[in-house]
This record gives sequence, C-alpha cells and structure tokens, in this order.
Amino acid sequence: MKKTFFLCMLLIATSYYSYSQGWPASVTVINLDDKDSVTVQGDLAKGAALSDLSWAWNSANACFPATQSAKFKGNHVFFAVTMPNRCKWRFKHLCLSPRCC
Repeated sequence: MKKTFFLCMLLIATSYYSYSQGWPASVTVINLDDKDSVTVQGDLAKGAALSDLSWAWNSANACFPATQSAKFKGNHVFFAVTMPNRCKWRFKHLCLSPRCC
C-alpha cells in the first residue's frame, strides 16, 4: 500500500513539474544522466506530514481508499525524475530500519 502511495505521489509531483518552473526545495530531484540504474535514499524523519490527504482518495486520483487514510498520516518525502521517451521504470522500495519490517 505504501509503495502504491509513493508512486501516486511521484506521478502527481511529475505532473506538478510540467506546470511550474522548478521543484520546491523539499523535493529530491533524481538525475538519470544516461545511467541504467540509480539508487536514491530518503529519510521519512526528514519529511513532513501532509495536512490534507483528501485528494488521494478522490476518484480522479484514487491512490488509496479513504478507509485507509490512517496508514498515511506520517511524514512524506518526495522525489522527482524526468524520464526519457520509451523508458521503462522499475521501482523497488527497501526499508533499512528494523521498525518498518
């Protein structure tokens, strides 16, 4: 469920970029630079809680149902990437903390 939410947030952040001149300071930009693989680490402790998540269960977005909202009340971190045309994306989330396992 958290992986799905992260991917939804990534897609929303990518859409936001199309309409703005740049990313907010809280967004980590991932540069591919013609690499086959990129590893990026984030720390939820350095993230921030979102005050309103009602957009996430709106039928236009549908990241997760409203009944699951309590699972996403914690901190969030954001990443952005510009993908080349005809590129495939494989996302793998690894938790390095024993608390999340």
